[in-house]
Formats: sequence, C-alpha cells, structure tokens
Amino acid sequence: MPETRIAIIYERETKLPNLKKTPRPKIVKEKRASSKKSKGSQGRVKNYVITELVQKAVEILNQSAADLDTSELYVLLSRQYRKLNEGLFAQVLDRLMGDSRVRFDSQKKCFTHKAKKEHTGIVVSPAQSTPYVVDDDTGERFSIAQESAKLYLPGDAVIFRSAHSAEPWDDPYLYANVTEVVEHSIAEIVGEVKKTTSKHGKVTYHFKKYDPRLCNLSVKFLDPETVLESWVDKKAIAVIDRYPSKDDPRVYVRMDRELEVDSDADLEIELAVRQFNLPHEFSPATVLEAEKLPNKVLAKDRARRVDLRDVAFCTIDGEDARDFDDAVYAQAEGNGAYRLLVAIADVSYYVKPNSDIDRDAQLRSTSVYFPRRVIPMLPEKLCNGLCSLNPGVDRLSMVCDMVIDSLGTVKAYQFYPAVIHSHARLTYTNAWKYLSNEAVTDEEVPQVVRTGLDTLYDLYKVLRRARSIRGAIDFATQETLVKTDEKGEIIAIVARESNDAHRLIEECMLAANTCAADFIGRHKKLSLYRVHDSPSVDKLLELRRTLSGFGLTLLGGNKPTAADYEKVVEAVEGKPYSEVIQTALLRSMQRAVYSPDNIGHYGLGYEGYTHFTSPIRRYPDLLVHRTIRGILSRRTYRPTVYPGSTSVLNSLSGMNLKRTLLAMPQPEKTEAVGATDPSRGAWVELGKITSACERRADDASRDVTAWLKCRYMKTIASDKQKFKARITAITSFGLYVQLQEIFVEGFVHISNIGFDYYVYTPEGTLQGQSFGEVYAVGDVVTVSLIEVDEDRRRIDFRISRSRH
Repeated sequence: MPETRIAIIYERETKLPNLKKTPRPKIVKEKRASSKKSKGSQGRVKNYVITELVQKAVEILNQSAADLDTSELYVLLSRQYRKLNEGLFAQVLDRLMGDSRVRFDSQKKCFTHKAKKEHTGIVVSPAQSTPYVVDDDTGERFSIAQESAKLYLPGDAVIFRSAHSAEPWDDPYLYANVTEVVEHSIAEIVGEVKKTTSKHGKVTYHFKKYDPRLCNLSVKFLDPETVLESWVDKKAIAVIDRYPSKDDPRVYVRMDRELEVDSDADLEIELAVRQFNLPHEFSPATVLEAEKLPNKVLAKDRARRVDLRDVAFCTIDGEDARDFDDAVYAQAEGNGAYRLLVAIADVSYYVKPNSDIDRDAQLRSTSVYFPRRVIPMLPEKLCNGLCSLNPGVDRLSMVCDMVIDSLGTVKAYQFYPAVIHSHARLTYTNAWKYLSNEAVTDEEVPQVVRTGLDTLYDLYKVLRRARSIRGAIDFATQETLVKTDEKGEIIAIVARESNDAHRLIEECMLAANTCAADFIGRHKKLSLYRVHDSPSVDKLLELRRTLSGFGLTLLGGNKPTAADYEKVVEAVEGKPYSEVIQTALLRSMQRAVYSPDNIGHYGLGYEGYTHFTSPIRRYPDLLVHRTIRGILSRRTYRPTVYPGSTSVLNSLSGMNLKRTLLAMPQPEKTEAVGATDPSRGAWVELGKITSACERRADDASRDVTAWLKCRYMKTIASDKQKFKARITAITSFGLYVQLQEIFVEGFVHISNIGFDYYVYTPEGTLQGQSFGEVYAVGDVVTVSLIEVDEDRRRIDFRISRSRH
C-alpha cells in the first residue's frame, strides 16, 4: 500500500513580539539605493535576501540545543546579517511559519526543531533493500542512510532523531539518525560456511547468510581456521558475539551448531522462527518438569470432581488436529430448551503458577502453526497427551454447563471441574456427512454419539437465529488450505471446506466464552477479556469508497453497528464479488486484543466476551481458567509477569499493538474494575504481551505461507501461462489481484496494465486517459506471470487482456 503523507499545518503567529525591547547589535544603516535601479530589480534582490535569511534561520534552529522564541532568533540571525530590520524579519518569519523543516509551537510561542526530538523505533530490513526505522508512536517510516545500513540488524530497538537531507529541496524527514541501539532482537544467524582459494593459494572463509534481510551485514568469524574447516558447506547456526558499531561495522560470530533441515521449506520455517524471534525450545527445567507428570489421569486427580464419564461427549475437529481442547454434548429439555455441556481441557490443574512450564507458556503465549510444523505453547506430553481430550480415555476438564431456551438465550449456566471420557473423535467432514443424511459407518460416527449430535445440530440452528437477531457480523470469506508433500513443498492450494459442522462447534464455543466473561464480570474479578473496538473513521471512508463502486452503502455514519455491516454481507450473498466485499469489510475492522477492561466485542455483538475454550494453545484461556477456578474456590487469582515475557513488546508486533491500544477508548481509573487491586498492572501487561504474541505468530505463519506460494508459482507457472484473477485492491501505482484457480495473491504494476496512461480516481479506480478503460475492485482480469521474488515474497503479473 502507498505510504501515507501527512501534511503538517503550522499555526502562524499573527502578532510579532516587541522588538524594541530586544537587545541586539547596532544595525548599520543602508545606503540609499540609486535611483537608476528599477523597482522590479529591488524586488528580486529583496526576495533573494529573504530566501538566504530563511536558510540561515533554519540552520540556526537546526544547531540550537533548545527551543527559540522569535526575539532570540532575531538576535542570532542579526549576528549573521547586520542589515536585518523589523520589516525584513517579519517577512522571514512569514516564510518560516510555512517551512516544513521547522515548527512553531503556538502554545510556547517558540520554534521547535523536530530533528532535535529523540524518538524510539524498530529497525525493519526488507529483503535485499536498505533498512528503515518505524517510529513507535506514529508508525512513520524513516530511511537509514546507505552508509549506515550495515550497523543495524532487523528488529533492533533504537533511539533516533529525524535527520534532514543535505539538499533544501528534499524531504527533510526521510532519514533516521540512530543515536543508540537499546536492544538487539537477533542473537543468531543461519547460514553456511563457504571456503574459497585464490590462484595464489590463499584460503578465505566467508559466511553465506540465508536470511535475505541481512544482505547489508558484514560477518567476521571469531573461530580459528581449523574450526571453520569442519563447518564448510554445512547448514549451521552462528551465535553473535559482538554487534556492529561505528568504529567496527561488522558483526562477530562463533559457530554454534549444525542445522538439520530436510528441505528448503523447513529451512524457511527456521528462518521465520529467528526472524520473528519466536521462542521455540523449551528450557531444560520445563522438559524435566513435564517428564515428571503422569501419563494418565490418576485416581487422586479425580477427587472432588463431577463424574461425567457416562455422558456421550465427542470432539469435532479437522483431520490433521492433534490436540483436542473441547468436547461437546447436548440434550433436549422441555419447551424447546436445550442443555449444552462444553468440556474444556483443564490445563490449569497441571500447569501451576510460577512453575517452569508456566514461565515458558507465558513467554510463548500461543502455539504457532506452520505447514507441517507446530511450535506448541506447552510440552507435547501435555498438549497431545495428558491435557488433550482424546477418545476412550479419562481426562480432567472444566465444564461450562448451560441451559439455552428456544430463542437462543442462555437462561442459566454453571462452571465446575469434572472428569470426562470422550466417546468419539469426529472430523468436520464425517460429522457433516452424518448431519446431511449421508451414509456413514459406525467408525466414522459411532452410534453412541449420534443422538447427541442430532441435538447439537438442532441447537445450532437456534443459536444461528439468535446470532442474526443480535446483529453479529457473519463473514463467509473463503479460507485456503496449503497442501504439502513429505518435504514440505506445496503440491496444491485449495479452498478450505467450511460447513455447518464447523459453525456448530463455533456457536458452542461462543456460548461458553460469553458465559465465562459474564461469570467473571458478575464476581467483579480481574481477568483478560477479548475486546474488539469499532472501526476508525479513516477505515470507514476507505471502505465506503470501495462499496460505492458496487452500488452498496454502509449505514451508521461514523459509528456503524455490527448489524449495519451484516446488512452489507447479506446484500452481496451469492454475488461473484462477495468475497472481495467481505475482505474489504474485514480490512476496515480493528484487530481484537486482550485487555482487563471490558469494552465489549464489536464484531460479535457481545457486551462481554473472553477466550475460555483453548487453554492448550492460548495463554489467555489458561489465565481465564485460573480466574474461574479462583472464584469457585472463593479465592482471587493474581498473575505474575515473568522476566523476559515483556521483550515482545519491544518488537514490531508490540509497537503496532501499542498504537492500536492508544486508539481504543480508555476507562476512567476510578471506574475500571479492580482499580485498586494490586494485580491490575500485571493484568494490563499480560493483555499486551498475549496480544503482541498473537500478532507475532500470525505474521510468522503468514510469512512462511507467502514464501511457499512464491515457490509454488515458480514451480508451476511460465510467462506464457494465463490465469484468471480478481482485483482485490487498487492503489495509485497498481492492482492487487488473487488468482481464482489456485488462490495466490500478486501485484500488477500500473506500467503493466496496458498502453494507456492510468489515473487513480476519487472512486478508488484506475481509469485510462486515452481509451477510458476502468479497473475497479472486484473485476476479473486475465494475467500472466512476470516475476517471482521469493526473498521479497512478491509475485508480479501483467494484464494479458481485458476483463471477463
């Protein structure tokens, strides 16, 4: 997307200070100008003088260690130009007020120089390109000069000043002058030791870096040549011993260990793990602690729990699922009511606060999913064994037991610890085959769970009607499934099938999550809610511009409700451009976050919502379980923020989150729940940590998937092959498209659209000036491949012929 330029408007001071009271050097009187000089010539000379004075004033302000008021500036400027007078200075001030290189503070009545203010930011290094710094507070980008590029690593947290260009006509805020590196994100580099021998027999070793973001980095070995010889041509991990400095712009490394990967896809995951600084190895203490846990539920563990082993619970998950957080069961009550039981793995029973497992879980905060690989939040013995609700074995659970009436309203609920015995592990595919009256075997859907499954489906229809009445947004965007072979290479990209079995489980989880939020709120306890703010005005303007091209309208002004969004979704249902519109609606939404302050969930239309149903893979769910367990035992759970967990807040994900939180409504300190609770600060911090870790995991998964798609296109496509694609977004410099057959995204630069000169219109389209051809979001075009850049995760197309 194009970088947004923000015009800064400076307030012009209308009244100059009393210059007669300002001490200044004696001004030498000018000689009377000759009458032979023309009036026009005097004007040109005066204009030249004013321009020179403005430049000198900017230099004075740049060199000043403090803010300057107008009288101080007059004194300093008059020392450089003795002919300065009040009239001339007034014109200089008038020019300065509109000069983007300086800023006049109308409150303090003085000039402030932006370059003097220190900012904090994160270094971002695009593949094979010059790095830049993202300002923590504004998100503004500042380039780093080429000569300084090798001094900073991706992810470095830095303090910088915005530096001016040497040329007055250039943008003065393009460059970041880094004054200090606060924290390094990268501790090790993945690569390969290469050996070269010159014609004179001199042997040299260099490190071939696999991460394209480190292209500017100069690596120096600390290991002797005898050691390096044993590492030649091996994929290895080098640990950074010394970081670059202005005195020595090289990074010094020591060879540490060999990297065992079977394919390029596995290597790319290893790079992503380090690029996004994902914790991926459990501490030895955690491994030891996990080994001491039992392999099955013991008799003493079942004590003081409700025994529900005779209830025909079942789990419904995807075919490739390995850990099962939730099991469900429903039975019909009288008068159209239902009783729904949602049993969630009782992770909080095994993972105790202040344990080593808990420390590692908080550091990760979420499981990270890649094609063919998962970085789990908990050790495998817990996530795939003792805590997973596997069929045919006893498991401990926390149950949300609900009574739901014929209108889909939860009339009563209770939470209690229980022991269950899952009677079947169903897949979405098999469950839907049964619910759609297709023939299934007893192995696919056991007889013992079929009655409960029928009741669940009846209840689902009731809950869906209630959802519609509530006005929740029901997006039906098409998700893609990346299929890989044994080596991790993509063999196909297909649409992920979604049916009522998926939605059935979703509605059950929504019901349990809202009950958990209500339960915590009623007892006025601190915990983490899943909150979702309404869209920003800027996003709404962009969305409405897109919708207007399809003749659609979003009601509600600057505060549309979820029901207003849902009306647009319903209006495009079944239309060929439905996917594009729903994607545009999603992009306009804020991202949900975790917070102890409950502002409601905009998208779902809930006044209170939390995450309770996935404690195996999400740390916030584990915290909610502990809060509920504390309420049941008449105690208050107060969490601990462990050292090291806050490091994610200094990452790019953490800073993006910071800006999101600043834009959200903040409750009054006196009105906030638990305002005087000593643990409130820890809850706020944990909300930030878990939200940032969630974003980091999403970014890492998306990055690897983008690489796989690039590799896939490189494998299957040729420059002569044609693809049908739908335009998903338009900018002033080109079109974003998605191929319809294989769900790969790419870009068509404006120069590759056609022979016409295309202009970006206020309606958000590209229109040809000579032939009038218009390209709009939702149009289907035929494209051919130009280039695939795996390092930049970029696929470029050209338009082959007009729309279909």
